[in-house]
Amino acid sequence: MSAFAPTPFSEPIVAPDTASLFRRVPYVSPGEYLHAPTAVATGNLVPGGSDSDNEAELANVISRASGWLDEICFHLAPGTLAASPGTESAWMRPKPNGELVLICNYKPILQVDGLALGSGPQTIQSMTSSEAQGLTIDGTTIRVPSCELPASESFGGTPTASNGKVYVVWSYVSGFPHSYLTEQAEEGAETITLAPAEPGGSALYGIYPGTQLTIHDGGSTEVIVVEAVQGLTLKLKGALAYQHLVPDAPNTVRVTAIPWAIEQACISLTSCLIKRRGARAMVMPTTPGAKPTGKQEESQPGGQMDYKQAMELLAPYRVPVLRS
Repeated sequence: MSAFAPTPFSEPIVAPDTASLFRRVPYVSPGEYLHAPTAVATGNLVPGGSDSDNEAELANVISRASGWLDEICFHLAPGTLAASPGTESAWMRPKPNGELVLICNYKPILQVDGLALGSGPQTIQSMTSSEAQGLTIDGTTIRVPSCELPASESFGGTPTASNGKVYVVWSYVSGFPHSYLTEQAEEGAETITLAPAEPGGSALYGIYPGTQLTIHDGGSTEVIVVEAVQGLTLKLKGALAYQHLVPDAPNTVRVTAIPWAIEQACISLTSCLIKRRGARAMVMPTTPGAKPTGKQEESQPGGQMDYKQAMELLAPYRVPVLRS
């Protein structure tokens, strides 16, 4: 007897958040990790490999550490501290005064791009720009006053679903701006060009007039202030103090507002992953006369301390799992 399978829909029901972007740029570059005071050897990541082989594998480890860092903070694969757009949906219960509080999975919220709601997925209507003027952003929440809801679905005149909730879909941008140079920038220049937030795209997220960014370039590292955003080009308030060259891949000159604590956490998690290649040391008994356990150490010395340090650094950026 064959297993039962339902008849496929003529058109599948697709989750609203399938278009969310993932982080594309690691939180540190291989060059930055190599210059950090970690005392971790990276010349044998690929046994018998060349310098370029080991550098490429170091870049892979940093990418995995960056992904691990994001999952520690948000518990979800699409979650990222790098500024990116996302879409969420949920059944929400209005407050007695009609206010709707949308608790977002990611932070910090930078802007709200769209919102639609109704008594069910088939009845939702998008809020207009004028209706959205009353929206407020507070940490990880978006507050929607009842007076700003679309008239045809307002809580005062249109019934909610039978469970007293409304179905809401909203799009927003969250995180810290994070990209890298794609063109050489000369000392004294007042513009720089960055990589798009998505492959083949033409948009940067989380950057506004007045945004402060750091150009990470070794001894030429400097802080810049954005005056205007023109596609992938940033017009700066003031001239660059240094020349910035575009290095060969996998290295980059990052232009970012990612906090230093997050970058240090990424370095610590990278060290932890490298050290978890294992050690030949055996676990010794903790009490005199006890028998050896016969177990091998989980990592090389310092690996657990690197992980502990990363968790301490990421504590302010972690969010609880709020809903399934």
